[in-house]
Amino acid sequence: MNRRVLPIGQGNFVIEKFSDFTAVFDCGSKTDIGLVHGEIDKNFFDNERIDVVFISHLDYDHINGIDYLISKCSVKCIVIPYLEKESVLISYLYSSVFNVSTNKSSFLSFIYNHTIEFDGYISNYENIRIIQIPSLADDNFKSDLDEINLGYYNFVINLMSLINKLNPDWLFLPFNYDSKTRSKQFDKAIKSDPDLADLSIYDLSKNWNDPTKDYVNKLKKIFKSKKITGSINDNSMVIYSGPIKRKYNELYFVNDGLFHRISCNCSKNEIGAIYMGDYSANKISYYNEFLKFYNQYINYVGLIIVPHHGSKSSYNVNLPIDFNSIFLISYGSTYSYSCDYLVLKDILAKGRRIILVNEKSAVFEQIIL
Repeated sequence: MNRRVLPIGQGNFVIEKFSDFTAVFDCGSKTDIGLVHGEIDKNFFDNERIDVVFISHLDYDHINGIDYLISKCSVKCIVIPYLEKESVLISYLYSSVFNVSTNKSSFLSFIYNHTIEFDGYISNYENIRIIQIPSLADDNFKSDLDEINLGYYNFVINLMSLINKLNPDWLFLPFNYDSKTRSKQFDKAIKSDPDLADLSIYDLSKNWNDPTKDYVNKLKKIFKSKKITGSINDNSMVIYSGPIKRKYNELYFVNDGLFHRISCNCSKNEIGAIYMGDYSANKISYYNEFLKFYNQYINYVGLIIVPHHGSKSSYNVNLPIDFNSIFLISYGSTYSYSCDYLVLKDILAKGRRIILVNEKSAVFEQIIL
């Protein structure tokens, strides 16, 4: 297997190519979308089959290259976190009242429009199968048990069964923790305002700019208050990609800039990877549920993509203790809030190895034999 973390700046784009199976993890860049397009052209020939694309969440630095990828390649399946209609409308309202530019992706527009219109699962986009991973916080999966929620785990395993059957002995396992918290907070906030109390989020999305009303200022006040916590990152999936059973395969690192092969110094040569997107690992409940969900695969991980490009706002200081692996940060060199010095210091202080990939670096590549 060949695993490549591509240098696209502030974003994420990873490819795993097996002998007859290809997976992609995120496909976007805030630094320059042209970097993503260039890497797509370098790594894929026209109409090349991609079996599955995992999108951790629908923030544009993780998804704005997806339209070009779809036009270039034959994508068979896309896996995304399930979105609540209210979450989509909140994002729309926030962008509208603050005049925030949004991703113009055709794929994203399709997902948003269908989520709002049908308020349910989306089965396909053109000829591409869509799999939506529900959140553990969904009412159907609530549990007070300290161990892994087997109902949720088995549900996700079943959703991914057709994909995992295509690549025996290897497991792609996504985890989505939360999707409703912000919706409930927003609903409570508008209900506390007499002028908004009788309106639904859907009503507001249609009438937020009514010149006869003061909705804009009221909505700005709600968004600026501390009544609504978190961000779009609260709906960011984590994905484990690794062996079902532990394997000690020989593993090499390759720097494309020098094409210099370096033997892995890891004593166990673990070959699994954890892609954390922008997951809010700093939040105790998020971190604990993440550890419980992946408990049986933690020791198979040799590479972990640090959440949110190394930002301290999503990093958990306990994270390196639980992994004997390389910590890779994909970030943009011009973004001061990513690849935080305190995150680097903490990982190094614990004796872990760090790989930094940005728009100025070479490709980080692993060859697993």
